[in-house]
Amino acid sequence: MTAGNGHSRREVIVISAISFVCVGALAAARPLFSSLGPNGASPFPFVELDVSHVAPRAFKPVSVSGKPLLVRRWSAQSPWVVTSAACSRCGCALKVYEIPAEPTAPTLLCPCCASSYDFAGKRIGQSTLPDLEAVPYKMLSREILRIG
Repeated sequence: MTAGNGHSRREVIVISAISFVCVGALAAARPLFSSLGPNGASPFPFVELDVSHVAPRAFKPVSVSGKPLLVRRWSAQSPWVVTSAACSRCGCALKVYEIPAEPTAPTLLCPCCASSYDFAGKRIGQSTLPDLEAVPYKMLSREILRIG
């Protein structure tokens, strides 16, 4: 017995089964191959930043992959401090403000919830909430800082 185009019934069933298996294998392989690519939820990539013009006790706001960061250092001899510039309570971008009585102590303030952080990113006041998230960095030279 033959099908309409000259193939036997068995050949049509075998071809259909092989086609079904191939489509299923391709459908199963797609998530595997997409998982081999870069992860969108992974941390931001490395970014090199020239910090030669950042004065001691000054903030340098940086945006890396849409995430606000703050780069700063205590003095000319001290290491750099790199933290998130988003409030740990509500996630708003922090603003830098100077305390008039202490002009050498810049502070970070959240405009939404009024949370405040000191120069090192430590929370001022309500100590039960977390400090600013530290961001890994590496000094490539005296002027170049690699964030990430």
